[in-house]
Amino acid sequence: MKFYNLFRFGIISLLKALFFGKKEKREFLKNRLAQRFDELPEGDYIWLHCASVGEINLSETLVRLLLEDRNKKFLFTCVTDTGMQLAREKYRDCDRVAIRYFPLDDEELIENALSKMDSCLLLLIETELWPNLITCVHRRANTAVALINGRISDRSFGRYRIIKFFLRKILDKIDCYYMQSLQDAERIIRLGAKPDRVFPLGNIKFDVRRDPVPEEILEKYREILAPEGRKILVAGSTRRGENEVVLDAFGMLSDTLLVIAPRHPENTGKIEGIIGKKGYSCERFSVLEKEPETGKSCDVVLIDSIGKLRILYALCDLAFVGGTLVNIGGHSLLEPLCYGKKPLFGPYLQNVRDISREILSRHIGCLVRNAAEFAEAAGKILAADAAETEKAIDAFFEAHKDITRKIVDGLRTIPLGGDQHGKNCS
Repeated sequence: MKFYNLFRFGIISLLKALFFGKKEKREFLKNRLAQRFDELPEGDYIWLHCASVGEINLSETLVRLLLEDRNKKFLFTCVTDTGMQLAREKYRDCDRVAIRYFPLDDEELIENALSKMDSCLLLLIETELWPNLITCVHRRANTAVALINGRISDRSFGRYRIIKFFLRKILDKIDCYYMQSLQDAERIIRLGAKPDRVFPLGNIKFDVRRDPVPEEILEKYREILAPEGRKILVAGSTRRGENEVVLDAFGMLSDTLLVIAPRHPENTGKIEGIIGKKGYSCERFSVLEKEPETGKSCDVVLIDSIGKLRILYALCDLAFVGGTLVNIGGHSLLEPLCYGKKPLFGPYLQNVRDISREILSRHIGCLVRNAAEFAEAAGKILAADAAETEKAIDAFFEAHKDITRKIVDGLRTIPLGGDQHGKNCS
């Protein structure tokens, strides 16, 4: 760990130097490296750590079940500002959940948090393998560490193999691995996890509550967007380089209103410029909320805040999922499916490989590589039989239900504090 902490110190020092004079980025580091936990009430904790928005969304069902299942306090940490904002919104009414920035694996700050915990079950979502965090929790009494919805992408597997000698020591400190697939399970074992701790239960992204959006909220959004008889195409979580393709495809569709919800709303100004260069009129959603009449004449609505995508997917006729036309690896393909919409997505799917394969095999989504394919697939989705689409999507969700409940049941067997169970994760 000495080498790792020297390496970490060097990276942090380099970032501080690179961010000199860049207020926003300096604030990013400051908020995390100054994140103390002195005000946390003492007690038994479940510490759930996520990277950003995607992991927070997929863990929501898990958190709700654990809140029902365990009479413990929760510490929720995440890395990004958008993740913090979303977590605060989701759990604002839950006084058992504390939400903080993750202190970027700072050993002293992690120990500061653990000093408030009589027991700690640390849940790491997907790929959040932070050496100091895992080590600090592991070496304390009445603690356990579990990797939830674990996945090892092709790129990560290659990188991890280079540091396998170091990674093996970290993986040995994790008590349970709930992996997304057999391939992910095999990879984590090859990297050093003990086989009897690894369980390929499936992807909890597939196991979601399909709560309908209340009709009054949908009606409010219809009034704001004012489609005026046009079909609504929502492009969700778009990344740099994708908006141009979406706009080109939009130009091939008739009687359609385009709604772009960028992954990072702070890029709204740049996207407005792209829209203008393509010759389309545009309004920000925040403006339309105050003056909905102005939306009737615009071609594109630009979402300039987070937390609205779920409602937009419920409302739309066509849904595109971003991070797939550029080499990001894909964002949640499940969100539009939850609301009965076949997602359109590009070929870069390394982060969502399992679900994308199943979606394509069940014919409940379309892979597109360019604007022409996008427009053609959109036409086919609009022409498809609505009842058949609903039946196929319902069958998909039925096949994957209760994965999260199995994980919660398995976690219950780990002894923490007063819990009287055998040390078994299966």
